[in-house]
Amino acid sequence: MRRDYPSTRIVVLSSLAQGADRLVAREAIALGCTLVVPLPFEQAEYESDFETAESVAEFRALLASAQSAFVVPRHGAAGLEERSHAYARCAAYIVRHCVELIALWDGRAGSERGGTAETVTFQLEGIPPPYVPESNAFDMALTGPVVHLPAQRATKPGGGEPALVGLRVLYPATLSEGAAADAFEKLKRKIERFNCDALRAGEGSAASVEQARVAVEAIAGRYQRHVTRSLMVIFLLVFFAAAGFNVYLYLPNHPAALLVTYLALSAVAFGISRAAKSGEWQDRYQDARALAEALRVAHYWDLAHVRESVADCIARAQFAQIDWVPVAVRALTEEPGYFPAPEDAALAGNLRLVNDEWIADQREYFAEIAGRRDRTRELIAGRMAVTGVIFSVVISIALRLFATTSHLNIVIALVATTVALGAALLHGYAEKRGWSEHARRYDRMALLFARAQGALAGLLAGEAQSQTASVRARTIVRRLGEEAIRENVSWLALQRTRPVAVPMHLPVN
Repeated sequence: MRRDYPSTRIVVLSSLAQGADRLVAREAIALGCTLVVPLPFEQAEYESDFETAESVAEFRALLASAQSAFVVPRHGAAGLEERSHAYARCAAYIVRHCVELIALWDGRAGSERGGTAETVTFQLEGIPPPYVPESNAFDMALTGPVVHLPAQRATKPGGGEPALVGLRVLYPATLSEGAAADAFEKLKRKIERFNCDALRAGEGSAASVEQARVAVEAIAGRYQRHVTRSLMVIFLLVFFAAAGFNVYLYLPNHPAALLVTYLALSAVAFGISRAAKSGEWQDRYQDARALAEALRVAHYWDLAHVRESVADCIARAQFAQIDWVPVAVRALTEEPGYFPAPEDAALAGNLRLVNDEWIADQREYFAEIAGRRDRTRELIAGRMAVTGVIFSVVISIALRLFATTSHLNIVIALVATTVALGAALLHGYAEKRGWSEHARRYDRMALLFARAQGALAGLLAGEAQSQTASVRARTIVRRLGEEAIRENVSWLALQRTRPVAVPMHLPVN
């Protein structure tokens, strides 16, 4: 991973138990990776489980090399006091926050709670309660690959040696092995690609979620400009190329220069399309925008004391799709050792800030800025395309009815063909940009935000805010965030079907 993803910080989560945990931690430190240590108990109590003074000394030395260490708190019922549950909580925390799980394991099923076999099961099949809230129980979004290194505990009595088959990677059963391997490799490659962009732009670190969102939006804006300009240039080149080819066909002497021009302009258009595809400009823009919108929700949820995980919401909205955005959101909003406090009565000031800065702003954006802009663009493009087609048809009919000299016929026919070509390309450009679909989606989101703004304003009308009002307000903010996340995921899926490409179906006479 250090070789293949040089721009990405590699973080190793290990509880530093005796044996394999420490072996991997030592290797990680030697490679310059970051070590983070989730602990089942406070340090003094945890050290009582180690067998010798040398083991305690080794643990302390590794702990001193860690970036951070923390005790994983208990979820759910307070009656789970067995030590094994504490180890299982650590295992669940590691699984929840890792991209890949490294398992030095003999491959045999085991009944030990918090042991390697159970941890592997968590990673491949999902985490059960009480180690995650009931709403996330066995969620396949919290699963991932297991890098299995066959190994056997040195002190394990009997049973013989395990059948060593070499390193292999196990995948959750949500996809076939080949598809899962491709999906998780693509996930890691996209994380690396984004980190390259962030480092190149000097935006590799941020002190808060909101600062991270601003940096990500800058990256999205840069690639959005690349996509818009490339599409405009491609469609203009195709227009002039096709118009020139039509002239070439109409003229009796068929000038070779026009044919060469047609081929050259077409080649440039395909070259730009190829550059956009190889540079992944559209994917980079869409991914960065999706990440920025998720971070926006995370920031305002935090202000409103909504303790739901945005990363989990995105993963659930994507169903079985494996994508890097939830991983990135979790990394940026759930730093190691971050455990949200229980929901309490949020301050009225915070909720007013959420209402004014997020809900009102997004309502205005969807209704007055983005929605009206795309409706206007779609209306103008549609009318221009229809006008062009009608104009072309009228000219063609007039040519048939009132034919004069052959040269004039050629000019009129060329005008009609060029207008029809321009209308077709304008319609195709509008379809590629998705203005009509965007306008419908923006209308829906504007209505949702307007309703939420009205409901929240009513709850915040009084100076004194009751706990009941706070709970209701928080519920509104949570539901609105979930809708925004679903819309964001839906937008991303729609945009994936409209890549930057040269239009292939043009009217040529």
